[in-house]
Amino acid sequence: MKKKNLKKNTHRGFTLIEMLVAVLIFSVSLTALMSVAAKGLRASREAQSQVEADYLALEALEVVRNIRDSAFLAGYGQDQWTGVFNGLNVFSEDGCFSNEANCNFYFEEDRVVLQTCGSSCPVYYNEVSNSYFQPKQGEAAAGTITKFERAIQFDVPGENSSESFVKVIVTWPGGEVVYTQDLYLWL
Repeated sequence: MKKKNLKKNTHRGFTLIEMLVAVLIFSVSLTALMSVAAKGLRASREAQSQVEADYLALEALEVVRNIRDSAFLAGYGQDQWTGVFNGLNVFSEDGCFSNEANCNFYFEEDRVVLQTCGSSCPVYYNEVSNSYFQPKQGEAAAGTITKFERAIQFDVPGENSSESFVKVIVTWPGGEVVYTQDLYLWL
């Protein structure tokens, strides 16, 4: 008879307190895992914005290099930056380069045009062509506005007019990318 009583005691179930402790441990573990997953998603979105901003900044630097190189290929033997830009007629309005304003660019048939953009230089996205762009001022943009703003700034030191400091600033809510480069007129 003693053996039967021992077996009955070893097969008893969880008590209510044990069950509550197990549910509490599970809840804390699940909350921690959800927090880690949310931080991972947030970091992924921030990284995507950073990469897009990097590409937008690099594109602007390439455009300025393209303008300089196009002047060389077109035979403009200018030794001044304003001569290069004016020779190629890349300004939609005077002052983008000479007044140290914020500039952006747009593509017009076979050339790139620089224009002042004031304090805000919004970037648009065209879903059809899957590309980012900045529209010509006064024209309706064929795309949706993005969270990015891109500005190009020029600075030519007075003592060496064949050198130009180009600064591209891409901003978005929560971040900023700044690229700078020294360019020389090798014309």
